[in-house]
Amino acid sequence: MNTKKYLIDNEVSIELATVIVLINGEQKEVIPAFTKFSIKRKEFSKSKILENIDKNKILPTTFAFTGTKPFRDEDVALFDYNGVEIPQELDKLVLVYLDDPKTVNMFELSEEPLNSVIVECKSVADAYSFVATTFVVSQLPAKDEWIGLSAVTTKENVLSQILQFAKDRKMNGTAAQAYFGLTYRISSLQKAAITMVTPFENVEFRSLDEATILFKTVENAFGTRCAVQTRYIKAINTSIKLYDLNKVVEALNAIDEETRQGIINAPCEDKRQYIQDFITTQVRAHKDAA
Repeated sequence: MNTKKYLIDNEVSIELATVIVLINGEQKEVIPAFTKFSIKRKEFSKSKILENIDKNKILPTTFAFTGTKPFRDEDVALFDYNGVEIPQELDKLVLVYLDDPKTVNMFELSEEPLNSVIVECKSVADAYSFVATTFVVSQLPAKDEWIGLSAVTTKENVLSQILQFAKDRKMNGTAAQAYFGLTYRISSLQKAAITMVTPFENVEFRSLDEATILFKTVENAFGTRCAVQTRYIKAINTSIKLYDLNKVVEALNAIDEETRQGIINAPCEDKRQYIQDFITTQVRAHKDAA
């Protein structure tokens, strides 16, 4: 991405962002245009993930553009990459970018010339119908899938265990992580996946056996439907931090039917506190009895 000054009507100078594209084997410098309907790009300057990216490992992409006529005919303003409005006098140098999940954040990351295609659009609605349809059928990795990508690139065994743990019990990756005593966000998993460095160096976590025992305990206490929900294991993890795994398991094994139903039927915002209060009461009772 470069910037270039243009003289409008031999009077006004305007600076606009340009790129070199490759269309049908021909290179040309164009002003990529965007509209108020364009998809918001990621602000990489506020994220440290970019400094870990090896640009050579980005899969090949193709940028899609269309002409300016439908937009000018419908009085839709065009802006350059930096948000500067593009005068109509420069339209012969302008191509309107059609947002694509693979390329929307790639203008500053891709080597020029950008491999590109021209899509014929009859109207603005037609242009954004292409965009909408492409986004509908596109798929970005969910957290569970980022766990898988991190597992394969870092060769970290516990990530593979978490992935299988979630799959076997039909729970999401966040809940599965919690049974291992971990709470990694997608950004941390993304960093692990692209750097191929484990995020668990010098980090303590539960073994697969401990995670399995904990899951069976929660399942026996509240049922399978509750055991796979993140809110239950997160509440229980808070108690494990206060006491320890064995004491919490012992407490949950002592749950009575009235307490069980009271927690299950409680409003979501109250479940966490009810679970922690019950465990605290049980732990103290065992301590007093000892």
